[in-house]
Amino acid sequence: MQTLLAKLNWRILNILAFVSTVCLMLGALFYFQMYLNLPPCNLCVIQRVITMAVGLFFLLLALINPKGIWHRLLAGLGAAVAYAGAGIAIYHVWLQGLPPEKVPECGPNIGYMMDTFGAWEGLMAVFASPGDCAEIHWSFLTLSIPGWVAVWLMAYAIFLTLQVVWPRWPFKAK
Repeated sequence: MQTLLAKLNWRILNILAFVSTVCLMLGALFYFQMYLNLPPCNLCVIQRVITMAVGLFFLLLALINPKGIWHRLLAGLGAAVAYAGAGIAIYHVWLQGLPPEKVPECGPNIGYMMDTFGAWEGLMAVFASPGDCAEIHWSFLTLSIPGWVAVWLMAYAIFLTLQVVWPRWPFKAK
């Protein structure tokens, strides 16, 4: 076991994390959107973009393989994005738990809002009117899709935080 751990390093683990984000996005696109015919709501689109951004941080960490402060800085930025995404996913789960009469009114899709109101106002409007985001179309082990996104993004955030706190891989062969 020690020899396997000695061969692991942050670069290999970041490649594996990047591959997992690609698998999540492919699952969202092909399984949920195309096979189950579930179009993503506004908050789902934001969560997908954030997951892809976190994947980009993993890819950069793997390809560039920065050392010292640069590794910590890149991993810290990635962790911040992942924590923000987990927060949005948790907000989405909270919306799904509201009684139907408390759910905000449904609004237009995110593309229309961005074009009409501009980037910032359109993004704020997504959080103000996510009515269709409160519907639960799929669940596994009692967690809905945004619940699983929150789990994955928190795992990514913790993994990136470990790289900030512990930039040198701790398992070295003796």
